[in-house]
Amino acid sequence: MKKSILFISLIFAMMGSIAQQDAAQPLLVMESLTMHSRILNCDIHFSVCLPDDYYASKSKKYPVTYLLHGLGDDETGWLEYGNIRSLSNRLITAGDAVPMIFIMPEAFKTYYVNDYAGIFNYEDMFIKELVPTIDSMFRTKNENSQRALCGYSMGGFGAMMLYLKHQDVFGVSVPLSMSVRSDGQYITEEAPGWDDQWGRLFGVPGLKGEERITDYYKQNSPFHFLQTLTAEQKKKTNIYMLNGDDEETLCRSNEELHNLMNRLSVPHEYRVVNGGHSFKVWREAMPNALKYISNCFEGKPYGGDRILSGAKETVFEKGKVTSASYSAYQCADKTTKEISGLRVYVPAEYKISNRNFPVIIITSKLEQDQQEKIAQMIYTNPMVVDNCPLILAFIPGEGIEKLPEIYDLLKDDLRIRDGYKYRSLISLNGNGFNALKQLLSSPFNTIVMCDNTITPQEAESIAMTADNESFNRLRIFIDTPAKGKFAEGNGTLHMLLRDNDHSHEYRVREGEGGFEWMNHGLKESLEYIIVNFHR
Repeated sequence: MKKSILFISLIFAMMGSIAQQDAAQPLLVMESLTMHSRILNCDIHFSVCLPDDYYASKSKKYPVTYLLHGLGDDETGWLEYGNIRSLSNRLITAGDAVPMIFIMPEAFKTYYVNDYAGIFNYEDMFIKELVPTIDSMFRTKNENSQRALCGYSMGGFGAMMLYLKHQDVFGVSVPLSMSVRSDGQYITEEAPGWDDQWGRLFGVPGLKGEERITDYYKQNSPFHFLQTLTAEQKKKTNIYMLNGDDEETLCRSNEELHNLMNRLSVPHEYRVVNGGHSFKVWREAMPNALKYISNCFEGKPYGGDRILSGAKETVFEKGKVTSASYSAYQCADKTTKEISGLRVYVPAEYKISNRNFPVIIITSKLEQDQQEKIAQMIYTNPMVVDNCPLILAFIPGEGIEKLPEIYDLLKDDLRIRDGYKYRSLISLNGNGFNALKQLLSSPFNTIVMCDNTITPQEAESIAMTADNESFNRLRIFIDTPAKGKFAEGNGTLHMLLRDNDHSHEYRVREGEGGFEWMNHGLKESLEYIIVNFHR
């Protein structure tokens, strides 16, 4: 009995020692703290992540980023799946972000708004209670320019609407895979889903069709609210949007919102990366998201994307590219019109083997030094060197109209492997409408449309006239600059392909286009081509 009492005493002594140690060590990460809300008449939980140097000074103040979770998650989601402390520390060390406080509140199924019936006014709680409470608990910079909102899915909606409606409180918005509906989607969504997700918030459950477009919905829809912004408000707008190309409903709604913002001249950054509705996409987005937020906190213009998702840097190794030129005089007798500007590269092993090779045809108006730069990138790519040596042919942009004839000429002169599976076209800054028309009627496996000219009307025409068999055979990779002239046309093509379940990849990358922009993106699209050569 005495031994048992002694053992229990030791346990309590150890627990006391641990408690004293914890008390002596200030916490940088605090999960599920509690704040009582008078507005909601309930407790609200929130998690906190403080900068590593927070306790080094008693006077230094910090900007605040509110991290908003998605439907089904809670205040722990960003800590568990986002690993936000480790990520932010790496960015701070690299000089890409300033130290900041992260606040992660629970939001239930509120979409961060007040519901139409005024029963659960979450938005009021956020603005009138949560933000003042955080400012009183921690050494924050109490200005709108020093507060940011960032969220995924439902939290992306909150990051957008809380920001648009309260620009006096927040200075930056970063919606990731924003859960939002266009009017058309909202009107046609099936009743059970609409009632549970939207009807309870913005209108009476049970409404159908256009009855759902209530005044209260318009007050909380970015599609409508953005149209109320003044010219002065637009000048101060700081929004960085990102979406995955494998999203379903959100593919169209986010793309259409981006297009609307362009038409309304609302400044913003927009990216589309590889992936769907997952934390993998959101984690990989955060380096650039936090860099954008940090630049805004510092009053600087955005310094540019830190990481281009999916693009892998390749170190060029000189001397590994063997080239041979094929000009019109060799094959003029086999075509009705002379083909000029045709240039071909072959792999190093071409002359020492009798094997056949897949072929990539690139159509564009490129100078010879630009062609050589692309060839060097391709022939030093590990996937090409180790797994898929190939033939590379450059044809002038107008050559797309005679693609079948050009291919036949190349096939006569070169050892190209039989089968459409081993043929791919890359259209660089070309006419995307013509390129697609050619390939939908020609036996090619893949097409990469990089900064191509295509209007929304042309995209719709292609989608309506092409038969499903042609589309199902063809693999399409669309790569467009965020601020390119034909971003809307390329985005429309993506939405239509997505609506019809046609296999494709879609990227929106930082920039306005140009050769260097195209060349960087080719690293990822090349790997897409090779995977499809061997699928």
